Amino acid sequence: MALATLKLGRRKASPIGLDIGARTVRAVQLVATGSSYSVEHVGRQTWQFNEEHEAKGRSPVVSSLARCMSGANFRGTGVHTAMNTPELEVHAIELPEGVVQSSPDEVERIVQWEVQRLTTRDHEPLETRYWHLPKARPSVPNAIGVAALTKTVVDAVTLCRDTGLMCVCVDVAATALARFGSVIAAWPENCVWGILDLGFRHTRLVVCVDDVPVLVRDVGRGGDAWTRRIAEELQVSEKSAEVHKCDAGIGAGERGYREGSDRLPLKELGGVLAGIMKNDLRAIATEIKRSYEYVLSCYGGREAGKLILVGGGAALHNLPEHLTEALGIQVQRGSQLAADTASRLEHGTINSVHLDEYALAIGLAIED
Repeated sequence: MALATLKLGRRKASPIGLDIGARTVRAVQLVATGSSYSVEHVGRQTWQFNEEHEAKGRSPVVSSLARCMSGANFRGTGVHTAMNTPELEVHAIELPEGVVQSSPDEVERIVQWEVQRLTTRDHEPLETRYWHLPKARPSVPNAIGVAALTKTVVDAVTLCRDTGLMCVCVDVAATALARFGSVIAAWPENCVWGILDLGFRHTRLVVCVDDVPVLVRDVGRGGDAWTRRIAEELQVSEKSAEVHKCDAGIGAGERGYREGSDRLPLKELGGVLAGIMKNDLRAIATEIKRSYEYVLSCYGGREAGKLILVGGGAALHNLPEHLTEALGIQVQRGSQLAADTASRLEHGTINSVHLDEYALAIGLAIED
């Protein structure tokens, strides 16, 4: 399913970026021309565990991944997939200057020891990695170490293999999202910017300095919890609650009427949903503000830049406006930034494909 291609220059197909979410598998392949990218192929498949899979001993993810890959005409079988919190632990580390100047092998050994000391997963085999952070004020962490159970990483590789794919890389979701953000916008040198990934189960924040993630944390519940809360408060099914949420969002603006005999104005319904979700939204905004303030205190002389919304929940009507008002910084969907002339990503919209939903898969397909 070709979305857009660049016609000039040397074109190189990327690995397949594979985002295995809580309910949906998404895959993207890009074509790189110089420092720019265009979306070449996409695939998407929602999965749901059921008794048939259990009886036959089949993984619903494997079946869905196979269907996702089969109809998208991807080139090759090499994929990059990702680990994310809570399966992945993230720890900020302050390494002595002498250690930073050591050989990469020595730094990796010391980081591994430190991460294993901090992890909550005692006595279990771990995979650990790290990246250096930009120079900050004294006594501020200068590296981030990550840890995941070796079994979880092996399971991700095995899942790809069982679908006929070759897992070339198991990446960290935060670094992939940072690559996505770096491609869709040109960030000022004195800027601190962030990405808010609104997923099915979790809302995760990545704050970046100089295109490097310097803070990674969960800041709230995901869209599924919002839907269940709406269903509970309105005394409707979760399916109806999801329809309400998608149609009306969280208020503001003249948006016509929702389909149905009651013909309830969407603006009015959105106001009701905003009231139901206010505690979750306030908690998320508070954590984002604290995170920005912390990073700004660590990296003096910088200003708070934009916050990018990605993930399935980014489509919630009026969410960027709500967070802009709550945070005092500009909040935009990734798709809005990608439409700007400074973006190095060309994309199209076929069959209602939403760029924000594919942000992680796109970031995984971008090679450093």
